[in-house]
Amino acid sequence: SEHIVGELMKGFNLKRPLSETEKSAFAGIPGGAEIAEKLQGSIRAVSLVSQAGLISAFANDVDASLVFAQQVWGYASSPDDVLIALSTSGNSCNIVQAAAAAKAKGVKTAAITGCRESSLSALADVTLKLPASTPYEVQEYTLPVYHALCAALEAAMFSE
Repeated sequence: SEHIVGELMKGFNLKRPLSETEKSAFAGIPGGAEIAEKLQGSIRAVSLVSQAGLISAFANDVDASLVFAQQVWGYASSPDDVLIALSTSGNSCNIVQAAAAAKAKGVKTAAITGCRESSLSALADVTLKLPASTPYEVQEYTLPVYHALCAALEAAMFSE
């Protein structure tokens, strides 16, 4: 998930220069023109595994199986938001609970799992079932799949 965020938050295959309108927001700020030239257009993304303090606090104080669900509940703010849920088995309780929170919040879920039906595939709006069930194989197949998704999303949002 950290890698996916990296591909979405900055240029992946395409240059993503700021628009002239976005650049103009830096007018009058010392060094603003240079900053505006180096910044890139972003697709808003957050990796739920990177929130160590929140994960620890919520797991200790509430319920470890809901650490990602809590974040989905807190971060999701629009029906245009999408949860990308990765689970080799499709039955990882913490991921399934996050998908349940997404559904309750009105957010779409795109799941990437192994080949079997699962609790996650039952909740997700779209499930990409990879042609494997062994964890290491599912994980290996996941890399080109999410790269393809990132490239397609980037092309849709940043191609001229």
